[in-house]
Amino acid sequence: MYLALLVVLACGHPKPAQVPGSTLRAVESVVIRPMNGSKSAFDWNVLLGKLGHRPGNFIVPPRDYNPYRLGEDKRRIATYASNYGYFDVKVSDPDVRESADKVTIDWQVDLGPQYHIGSLKVVGVPDEAREKVMDAIPFRKGSNPAVNEHRILRHQLANVIRWYGYGHARVYSRAWIDRKKKSVEWFYFVDPGPKTTIASITVEGNVRVSKASILERSGLRVGGAYGPKQRNRAQLALMDAASMVSVVIDADEDVHKGPPQIPDSGGAPETNADGSMAERDLQTGLNVKIVVVEAPRRALRLEVGMEADPTRTDAFLGARLVFRDVLTSALHVVTEGRLGYGYELGTSNEPLGTYGFALAQVTRAGALGTRFDVRGTALLTHRLLPDTAVREYSAGPGVRRTLMDDLHLDVELLGYRAEEVEPLELSPEQRASVNLSSDPDSSGVKIQTGIVHDARDSGVEATKGHFASARAEYAPDVAGASHRWLRLSGDARVFLPVATFWTVAARVSGSWVGLASDSGVPLQSRLFGGGSYGFRGTGRQTFASQSEGLYVGGTSLTESSLELRHLPFQQLYGLIAFVDVGAVASENNPFADGVSSAVGVGGRARPFYIPIALDLSYRYLDQSELLSPLRGKAWSLFLRLGEAF
Repeated sequence: MYLALLVVLACGHPKPAQVPGSTLRAVESVVIRPMNGSKSAFDWNVLLGKLGHRPGNFIVPPRDYNPYRLGEDKRRIATYASNYGYFDVKVSDPDVRESADKVTIDWQVDLGPQYHIGSLKVVGVPDEAREKVMDAIPFRKGSNPAVNEHRILRHQLANVIRWYGYGHARVYSRAWIDRKKKSVEWFYFVDPGPKTTIASITVEGNVRVSKASILERSGLRVGGAYGPKQRNRAQLALMDAASMVSVVIDADEDVHKGPPQIPDSGGAPETNADGSMAERDLQTGLNVKIVVVEAPRRALRLEVGMEADPTRTDAFLGARLVFRDVLTSALHVVTEGRLGYGYELGTSNEPLGTYGFALAQVTRAGALGTRFDVRGTALLTHRLLPDTAVREYSAGPGVRRTLMDDLHLDVELLGYRAEEVEPLELSPEQRASVNLSSDPDSSGVKIQTGIVHDARDSGVEATKGHFASARAEYAPDVAGASHRWLRLSGDARVFLPVATFWTVAARVSGSWVGLASDSGVPLQSRLFGGGSYGFRGTGRQTFASQSEGLYVGGTSLTESSLELRHLPFQQLYGLIAFVDVGAVASENNPFADGVSSAVGVGGRARPFYIPIALDLSYRYLDQSELLSPLRGKAWSLFLRLGEAF
């Protein structure tokens, strides 16, 4: 009851104070359409939420009708169109239809011709930075203008120049409109200033972490070069130490700081009498300040998740408890666990049981240098597979190396022991036919390594950017080891915005297990795909090889997806369309048993930007065999939290 009350209070919108002209009548709809019935592909969706009149929803508060605001909205519409090169735009007076308690507003717009970029010139950029600066400009001669975006870009260009050591660099933007030629001449004027170094360093906000430790971890030193490159590396290194909840590094450069103003003015340089830019009185040495906020010594995080498909439904609870700076700074202890429960759907409707993992880990950040972290790990995992469960115990040391922003390398050496909790009822011959280990138990040592590069704009609803990872696991045939194998995995994803709120998302992933000893590959290292987060043509972990009707996993697997995502900003809904393609086999070639593919559509409920996904798929191709849509097994419904990738 109390939880429900808190949710209601959190979702409520405070009633704003009344202003002159307020009628307290709700706005039912606002429409912007071409004048005189002409056709236009111009997208007004972003502007609608910024007008003085709008209907509300669960996330966005409404704005009631006020006739004084109609003039403001008219100017907003004209300005918004001008931003994209429609400088001759005409906006008619609105058609306002009023009832006792509601109002509808209908605007008509004649955009006129769209202007184009007639020329682009960048003046004053240092030669060493010119190529990168030009690469950072997304438009060229002939492109359509986006005035605000092109003006604000000057801050990004200045940051590119600062990356080369010009800490004081500024960039100014100017544009001249030729109404006869319907063109815009665009200029960026650069004032780089001198190259900058560090004159002094101060540290603020630290309590239990010493200043010497912070300076050593940051890599900054008096007399060294300073710019965004050094600042970003230092902030990343300090955050990676896991002792800080935030790190801000600032210096007294003569540059614009804080978010850009919208609309941006283009900058206002001081000029000489002849109109040239006046030379600034600048110091090469900068005073650098490191401001840290230390993380709590103890932190607890709880999580909940669910997933359902035609074969089973799963729910889990998880917890992570962190003890920071134990005994000394940058020495952390992590305990983490997850407990899940699976329930089989379909003909049996039987509980599958519990599963999860428990982890204990000790990490010493910076033990082998600024960007090397050393750790020790103990892990227990219990995986619930379609026809059995696998329990594995492992422990050992590991290192983590931060290579660059968003790029990390992990290496671990683990001793392990694994067992099939209820061994699959297969004869040795049947196991050998699919290269499955003849012994349900396995033990030995394994080396795990992985490299991850994550440049997505969001880990929940990515709309642009990319992600890539590569992992390897090798269990050598050393003394006392029961098995040998090598498992390689890769995952690549890309997200391309194609229109306002529309994104094309693509993923290609694959895994391969080989170099097995004569005893075969143990079950815990075999490959199981499918489900809401894999190939959406089969249920969870059932996209796998079989023997005698039992799922034994594959030794090669590939899953790929192509999605068209429509995720409107601050809206409660979203839509996707997808194509999934996959293949799995018990040999080196995943396509040996054919290719499977599914197509489908999905809906998204997005309260508080945590998407609840419901995907309907039609598996029209099953191991290269066409399936009729009239066959029940061709259709699947998937429910989960979050996107598939």
